[in-house]
Amino acid sequence: MGLITTINTNDERLTFSAPIMRSVLSNYLFKAPLNVNQSPSSTFDEFLLRTIERMSSSTLKESLGKGSYLPSYFLFPKTVIPENASVSSDVGASFGSVGFLDFYVDNGHCWGVELTREGGKLKKHAERFESDGIYAEIPLKQWAILDFRRNTKQ
Repeated sequence: MGLITTINTNDERLTFSAPIMRSVLSNYLFKAPLNVNQSPSSTFDEFLLRTIERMSSSTLKESLGKGSYLPSYFLFPKTVIPENASVSSDVGASFGSVGFLDFYVDNGHCWGVELTREGGKLKKHAERFESDGIYAEIPLKQWAILDFRRNTKQ
């Protein structure tokens, strides 16, 4: 068994052999140095804003779906996280949750970020954070759903 496997025998699509493999490999591959000229984020709002500022609008516009822009997004939080914190993707199982939160900033910050595209399933994403939702077991002090769109409403 390797890092990547087929989804099933009749399918040519690939997936990671285990969710933890995706997280470990993403953490290894998508590292970006902290800009020493800029201090780390100190608040959740600042963290979100500075992360989004670093994103490429062309990458979002040209991406076919969440799976294609998620690795790009993962690169940017690492450049603005608070000191002594780390960002992890697809957390959930380590906290006893059946859901997989897109991004989590630990070390006492307990910030969660869920990504969506074109307004897709916003209500469903929000329900995940409710007290009886699938993210209820994940210790979160603050969370946000970032909805990326190709076009803005006029």
